[in-house]
Amino acid sequence: MAAGAGRTALCPDSRPVRQNGELGQGDLPSGETENKGGIIVKLPCSIIRDLLPLYHDSVCAPKTAAAVEEHLAGCEPCQEVYHNLQDEKKLALVPLAPPPGVSALQRVKRRIRMKYMLVALSVLLVVGGAAAGVMVLLNVITVDFPVDDLLDVQFTTEWGDGTPIDSALRLTFSEDSPQVGLNCKAVPLDESREDTEWALLISRRATLGHMLLAKLHLMDYRNSGPNLYYLDLDWTFYAPYASFYGIDPPKEEWGNFISKAYYFEDYDMMNHVSFGLPPEEIKQAVQDYGTLVWERDKDPAAK
Repeated sequence: MAAGAGRTALCPDSRPVRQNGELGQGDLPSGETENKGGIIVKLPCSIIRDLLPLYHDSVCAPKTAAAVEEHLAGCEPCQEVYHNLQDEKKLALVPLAPPPGVSALQRVKRRIRMKYMLVALSVLLVVGGAAAGVMVLLNVITVDFPVDDLLDVQFTTEWGDGTPIDSALRLTFSEDSPQVGLNCKAVPLDESREDTEWALLISRRATLGHMLLAKLHLMDYRNSGPNLYYLDLDWTFYAPYASFYGIDPPKEEWGNFISKAYYFEDYDMMNHVSFGLPPEEIKQAVQDYGTLVWERDKDPAAK
C-alpha cells in the first residue's frame, strides 16, 4: 500500500503530505492536530466545544489552546458557542437586580427602624434627663423646719424605759415631720466663758431626698411608741466645744452646764451666731433670732 493511500484510509479528511514529508504553514486544517506518530487528526466540533470552557478560562495546555483557536477561526457554529459562553460569564459577574418593589420596601423598613430608634433615644434622653434632674433637685434643694415641729423639749436623766443615763435633752417632734436634719451647737452666753451659762442652739435642715427617705422609714429615728419621735442628745457630744473654750466640767455636772435651749428656724442664721459673731454679741443674737424652747430649773435637785 502506498503511503498516501494509507493516510487516506486512516483519515479521509486529511490533506496530502508534501513529497519531502514536512508540514508547512496552513497544511493543517481547522480542528486538526498531530498525534505522537505524526498522523494528522481533525478534532470534531463536539470535542472543541467541550474544551471551550477551559480555553475561555485559560487553563488548557498551550497546544490545545492553539488547536482550539485554529478551529474557531474556521468554524462559525463553534464561534457562536464561544461568544455565548463569553456572554454567560459576563452575566454571572453582574449582580442580580432585586425584584420590583424590594428596594422601596427596604427603604420603608429602614425609615421605620430609624424612626423607632430616634423615638427610643429621645425617650431615654428625656427619662434620663428627668431622672438626673430629679436627683439633683432631691439632693440640692433644702428645707428648714419651723419651730412648730418641735412639740416638746425635756431635760432628762433616763431613757423612756427608765434606764439611767447622763443628762440629756429629749426633743419631741411632730409625727408627720420627717425625723432628719437635726443640728445642734453649744455657745456661751457671756464673755467670761467660765462659770457662765451655755445655750444649746437647735435647728433642722434636710434635703428633699432625705425627707423622702424618712417618709419611707429608711431614716426613721423613732424609738418610743408609735406616735412620738425622740432625738436624744448626750451632753458628752459637746465635749469638743467645752474643751475648745477651756472648760472641762465633770461629766456628772453637765446637766447644769447647759442652761437654755433655743430653736432656730433658719439653719444658716444658727451657724452665723455660733461661728460668725464675737462672744459679746452672741447672747443678744441668740435672743433676737432664736426661740427659747427650754430652760433649766434653777433648783439643782430638779435634775
